[in-house]
Amino acid sequence: MTKGIGTGILEQEAHVFHIQDQRINKEFVEVPVEVLVDDPIAIVLKNVKTELLSNKAIISIGEKKDVIDTKHLKIEPNHLFPDIYFGNLISFEINDKQLIAKIGGQISQASGSIGDIQITYIFKDEMYQAKSIEFKPNE
Repeated sequence: MTKGIGTGILEQEAHVFHIQDQRINKEFVEVPVEVLVDDPIAIVLKNVKTELLSNKAIISIGEKKDVIDTKHLKIEPNHLFPDIYFGNLISFEINDKQLIAKIGGQISQASGSIGDIQITYIFKDEMYQAKSIEFKPNE
């Protein structure tokens, strides 16, 4: 479901339903029941470390560190955010029967995303939780 859209903003949230058999009177009926999906921003905040310098952005997830050269974007240092911002670009998709969230990382108002944090979900403990988290830089 799209919650917000505009210049430099796309904010979606996922609503996932599982079909369950429920007894109504003496009959069993298939009923859609919404299942909790862990918030992708909370997952990013718990698992991703970032650093933004005048000419590079550093994204660390676990032991993996990505360094993105931002010189080519020609953004004045006083126009950079204090850190990489995740929150304006949130989208969901289903790929190969898996729920995937993509959260764009922005470094200034003037730039688009430098890449996406991609979260692949797994259904575990009665909810959708992060199975894997990786950074996909823009090419």
